[in-house]
Amino acid sequence: MVLVQGAWEGEMFFLALWIICTGVTIVISSSRGSNAFVWFLVGILLGPVGVLMAIFYPISKSTQSIEKASQRRAGDRQ
Repeated sequence: MVLVQGAWEGEMFFLALWIICTGVTIVISSSRGSNAFVWFLVGILLGPVGVLMAIFYPISKSTQSIEKASQRRAGDRQ
């Protein structure tokens, strides 16, 4: 009985780690202007590798143009 509990504890740790990595992947990709659902799938399938992919994936062009426009507006106010 003890061996079964020990085995489940290790599996539950990796399941929790995978779920956390999926959430982090979604947050990173959403903040960079990417499709959250696609990155949800990447996070579920790849776990920690998905987090690294989200970090190093280029920022979408629409997000970059929004950032530039907001910087221009901030410069106009000064």
